[in-house]
Amino acid sequence: MKIAVSGKGGSGKSTLSVLMARSFQKLGYRVLLVDADESNVGLETLAGVAPPPLHLLDFLGGKKGFKQKLNQSLSLDNPAGIFSGKQAIKDLPEECVAPSDGINFLIIGKIHDFGEGCACPIGVLSKKFLASLDTGADEVVIIDTEAGVEHFGRGMEAECERIIGVIDPTAESFRLAAKMRTMAASADREI
Repeated sequence: MKIAVSGKGGSGKSTLSVLMARSFQKLGYRVLLVDADESNVGLETLAGVAPPPLHLLDFLGGKKGFKQKLNQSLSLDNPAGIFSGKQAIKDLPEECVAPSDGINFLIIGKIHDFGEGCACPIGVLSKKFLASLDTGADEVVIIDTEAGVEHFGRGMEAECERIIGVIDPTAESFRLAAKMRTMAASADREI
């Protein structure tokens, strides 16, 4: 099962993601905690795990290498994108996964440098990665997303069985919750 944790910035998405990962791990599930927030850093610290040696985007050659692989897959009319097909958690590149106390941790990618450009490739990679990831009955993937609805616009939530919306008690949050509910419904998902 893949669970996207989305919502307002500063509302506790990362905290909830880590608590859920720990809870599922204690229940005996194989857990993959995915950091799909291209800006914020520190989810690994909150989770008490070491960061993986490489982010998935860097493993694929950075933004430039990823774009080349993506363009090549499009020219071959490969609907799976840059991944050759379905993959299991156990098949992920070990350079990109930091295992710790029953929880595997993966970072999609981060903005590293001033002026490097937009985070669009990271958003595309998040969707492609989740589309290629197959989970067994004893596996849970928890995706800690960036604040707001950008990932909904990219269709990432269509690759998840569950969506959890996290908000705080403000009018802005309630408007965001209504927008997330509408967007989730467009993907035939409840939030």
